[in-house]
Amino acid sequence: MDYLKQLISSYQTMNDLPSNTVWIAKNGSSKIVHVKRVFSSDNYFQGYELIRYINNVINQVDGSSYHMGTFYRDDGQGEYLEEIYFEFTLQQYEELNQAIKQYLYPDD
Repeated sequence: MDYLKQLISSYQTMNDLPSNTVWIAKNGSSKIVHVKRVFSSDNYFQGYELIRYINNVINQVDGSSYHMGTFYRDDGQGEYLEEIYFEFTLQQYEELNQAIKQYLYPDD
């Protein structure tokens, strides 16, 4: 079970964020959590809070390192933030999910 994905989906539902703003994909030997479509001027703070939530979950249960990156796009009127992503090795992602499971269900 993907506990990180479940927590993120719950957060999106509770905060009226579309489900297509976050997706998790395997890319070779990495798992990448993509956060996109939430950084317009209309909902920038929702995007910021979503990133903060994901980061807090990761740090609260695991604390292992990951790579965080950004993509910017130039629309001819200037650059804007298009995507923020969190990249883990497959092993780091599995360990993160086990730590979340242990945190959520300590008696299992």
